[in-house]
Amino acid sequence: MFPQVFALHCQGLPGNTGYVWPVCLGSYYPQNQMRLMAGAPVGGNAALQNLKGVLNVGGNSATTGPTHLITLFDFEPDKSAAYGSSRAPNSIHDTFIGIDSSNTNTTVGLSLGSYGSISQYIANNGDGTNWLERLTATLKEFKTAAKFDGTVTIAGTRIAVPAAAKLVLEASAWLRV
Repeated sequence: MFPQVFALHCQGLPGNTGYVWPVCLGSYYPQNQMRLMAGAPVGGNAALQNLKGVLNVGGNSATTGPTHLITLFDFEPDKSAAYGSSRAPNSIHDTFIGIDSSNTNTTVGLSLGSYGSISQYIANNGDGTNWLERLTATLKEFKTAAKFDGTVTIAGTRIAVPAAAKLVLEASAWLRV
């Protein structure tokens, strides 16, 4: 597969309309559209808060069911290339960001997926070891305290947390109120 969209000039318009909107000539279908925008200027700008992202995937494909929007790791790149300009079926071995809904555009959920694990880091550049929270197919694990301010269900048992108390789940799995 070779690049199919080339642009000689990709400068956005001035002001808040700085999206670069690549369009496939001869096709104006939303599924072929994607908008790219430059990031915030160096030093920031208070007027640029609560705006849509610099990558806008565009038309929502949630009406056809759950799907991957961004594949971060393609387990089968040769299979993907064999599909040419069509999207290849996803694999349970892919790592992705997607939408998680079934035949609706009003309640679209976010899906994150990975075959091995999904880890969360704070103040760490992702070393595979010092994560604070990790989800695998068999376990949701924390290396930091978890705070619950409402009712919690653990192994089928509901634990009501009084409004004045805070439930803290310690790393040793003991509960303290």
